Amino acid sequence: MFEEVWCIVRSMSILLRNDSPRSTPVSAFGIPPRIVRWFARLWISAVIVGSLLPGSAKATLRGSESKHIHARSAVSLKHRLLHFFAFGSSFFVLSRLAIGRREELQAAGEVMTIGCLVELAQYFIYSYRYGFEWWDVRDDAIGIAVTFLLVQIANRVNSAVGSRS
Repeated sequence: MFEEVWCIVRSMSILLRNDSPRSTPVSAFGIPPRIVRWFARLWISAVIVGSLLPGSAKATLRGSESKHIHARSAVSLKHRLLHFFAFGSSFFVLSRLAIGRREELQAAGEVMTIGCLVELAQYFIYSYRYGFEWWDVRDDAIGIAVTFLLVQIANRVNSAVGSRS
């Protein structure tokens, strides 16, 4: 299942796009796009690997509560915040490589696809008997959506400040 997830990640156009002279993203905080792309690949790979760790390893790392990962009403706030942060930050890093709002939306969709595929992989590998963790997909989507809105606000503020200069 990990191979299928990795094939999806490899096909992501924003993450794997090479810099072309005609259209390169604006450097993120003065960091060259090639460095941001390298970091994005590393970060998203770490999120996938961390998400696919067995429950006992996640409990050791404090990413899950116990071997019985979730009861519908017992999802901890800490676990939810991990999902918000992991997928929101993945979108943020990938959005720094996007050229325009359309590619930012594409980046959000790509990160959301990774979140769904990771949850499917977890379901098939670890939690057949517990059911699909739809609330984790919801938390991923909320993290991505909030980060998308913050990026849009930051872009507007940046362009307003830039036009005044």
